Amino acid sequence: RYCMKYEFLKLMKNKIVLLCILFSFGISIYTGFKTAGNYDENKDIDYKTYTGEVTRQRSDDIENEYKVVMSNYAISKNKVSAYEKDEVSKYATITEEDVESMSNNEKQKYSDEMYVWSIIYGNLENRIKSKEFRENVKKNSMLLAESGDIYTKSVNELAYKKYSKKVKYEVFGSTLETNLMNGWTYINYSDYINIVCVIIVVCLIFLMEHSRNTYSMIFSSYNGRLKTYINKSIVITIISILLAVLTTIIGIIPYMGKRGFMQVMNADIQNFSEFIYSPYSLKLYQVILIMIALRIIAYVSIAAVLTFITTFFKKSIVPFSVGTLLFCGGFAMYSKFVDKMNLMEGSGRGISDLTGKYKLYRMYTPFGFLRNGIKYFSTYEPNNIINKPVMTVTIAVCIHIMYIVVFFVAGYLVYRFRFRKKGV
Repeated sequence: RYCMKYEFLKLMKNKIVLLCILFSFGISIYTGFKTAGNYDENKDIDYKTYTGEVTRQRSDDIENEYKVVMSNYAISKNKVSAYEKDEVSKYATITEEDVESMSNNEKQKYSDEMYVWSIIYGNLENRIKSKEFRENVKKNSMLLAESGDIYTKSVNELAYKKYSKKVKYEVFGSTLETNLMNGWTYINYSDYINIVCVIIVVCLIFLMEHSRNTYSMIFSSYNGRLKTYINKSIVITIISILLAVLTTIIGIIPYMGKRGFMQVMNADIQNFSEFIYSPYSLKLYQVILIMIALRIIAYVSIAAVLTFITTFFKKSIVPFSVGTLLFCGGFAMYSKFVDKMNLMEGSGRGISDLTGKYKLYRMYTPFGFLRNGIKYFSTYEPNNIINKPVMTVTIAVCIHIMYIVVFFVAGYLVYRFRFRKKGV
């Protein structure tokens, strides 16, 4: 009896498929460890006094410590201007005379401290900015909800509800959260390899019967036609899921066990600069799970579209070329487009106002899920659907699930009738 395991075995015996999978994992491991290699864990500084939930006392302590470190750094680098002298002398713990007797290594210590404390102080400023922003949204949305327009009222009532949820603001004692975010917001070259891998898997699994002249034999019964297609579709779906899950998780592994890892994973996303305007009540680990889900949907939708294309051909050269141009080329164009817009820089507010090509790409192609999936949760981004506010990510997920269903079903119809011999 025809069994799904034979489809797996046929693919796993193919050296090209195995090479693509291993190459993808290798790129993910390299990228993860390279990003983690920039992680700073300065053990000479005791952060215990400064880390944890943001309070007025903790904010004052961090601001004071930052001014001390900044003043010492300015003196050690001889960068104290005339109008800064009074402020520097007030906070500095060293003098110009002390610096004259220091070695270069001793001076470097003040540069290292300045780097670390500037990150901590910058993060604190982001938390304060996020808190103020949420209060302003609530105040403004209450006023706008009084409008006579149905959609304006609905969208502002929802905004008030979302931004009223309690957020726990925290200070972290490392750059771990910054490194994690950098790893997710830069181009992940594993996605290119994974797309190629999905293309190869789909082309091989649906065209093997043509190359081995077993197509007519398998299609000698209705049951064989149905089970063959379902088994093949399940196999490529499973492989797509494994690629999506492992690509995301491998990037996190280098950080496990590092100081502050669990605190960062369990922190509300508004603690991170990419999410300071976010209305969503989510922890970072929940965002990671959602990113995995979005990547799964992206890969499976790519596989579904390729399945439909592949069933029209007997040889892999045309569907492979079309798939590579359509998805690898489209992904490259999208990445270039996003980089030009500098979406990862600045406040992040602008995303809500962006329309046109960017919004179409994010809703109707899988590239938004792969290139910058976390940006779906960075701002309040509603769309007017019959006078009801619907989030862009919700629309995108629904559209791609529809792609998966429609293209797999259409692919089956083509697979069943396209090359069927008369009377079979």
